[in-house]
Amino acid sequence: MKKMIKMLTLAGIMFLSTSSIAASGELVVMEVTGTTTFKLIVNDITNSLTIKLIDQNGYVLHQEQANETQGYAKLYNVGDLPNGNYLMELDYGTKIRTYPLTIIGGHVQAQSSPSKEYFKPVLRQKDHLLALSHLSIDNTPLSMIIYDKNNELVFKDQLKGTISRGRQYDISSLTPGEYQVYLTCAGRNYVHTVQL
Repeated sequence: MKKMIKMLTLAGIMFLSTSSIAASGELVVMEVTGTTTFKLIVNDITNSLTIKLIDQNGYVLHQEQANETQGYAKLYNVGDLPNGNYLMELDYGTKIRTYPLTIIGGHVQAQSSPSKEYFKPVLRQKDHLLALSHLSIDNTPLSMIIYDKNNELVFKDQLKGTISRGRQYDISSLTPGEYQVYLTCAGRNYVHTVQL
């Protein structure tokens, strides 16, 4: 009887933990379904999701939007790709997760745990103030460069040293017009347009 209660308790705990994972939208499964096929399952998409297949040179081989709020599931066939290392990149809007894929001898190997997670810097403008915030788990520096419409550098800064960082910039001294703000962190670039 005690054994049965322990098993039921364990089953209940497993159900609750998988339910909480599924409810939080954190469940991603990459399941190999054949020699050259795998299924990508993403549970509970709260916003739009951009999915990319990227080769080892950084080239995007496939890109699509998933707007399903109940979840996403798709079968991918990578039989035409050469042997090598690839990434499935899931862009949730505020964060990006990458999942490794390897093709060896015509066989695909997929992993359901992310190899990297990046949080995108957030840039907000209110009148002549720019507010920049960023979460960097590994304390990677974030650089910001602003160019005017003639591609001339008008401002440059770097944020570093803390996991959660933010700064406000008064840009009232800039000439009215359109500016490009380039944010770079961990080898990733993000571009924003600012209008004064």
